Amino acid sequence: MNVIPVDMSQVLAAVVMSGAVPAMFDGKQRSNFDGVPLWEVEVALAVTGGGASVLRLRIAAASAPGVSVGQSVKLSGLRARAWEMEGPDGTRRHGVSWSADSIARAGLPMTPGAGSGSGKRES
Repeated sequence: MNVIPVDMSQVLAAVVMSGAVPAMFDGKQRSNFDGVPLWEVEVALAVTGGGASVLRLRIAAASAPGVSVGQSVKLSGLRARAWEMEGPDGTRRHGVSWSADSIARAGLPMTPGAGSGSGKRES
């Protein structure tokens, strides 16, 4: 299983650590397979029994998600994706990338289109 959904019922708090920036590759903003631009937002997540970690999330949205540093947020469709690739020198690299379908300031309703993507792989 390459994609791992996250059980949000175990998340105690989510706080924005850096504002949304375009997800770039070779000087161009990346997009998902539907052509929706990808944005990166760093979010600190505190989880039950596990402390806290800062995750760099990718979110597909027509415009930058309207969140700012220090805001409490809620996430929809948070998932991890394991990846592996061969580097230019032949060494194997691997890691975990994080994405969410949407992000919104805590206390606001989640709205499709305002920071939501199709959940499809990025190009």
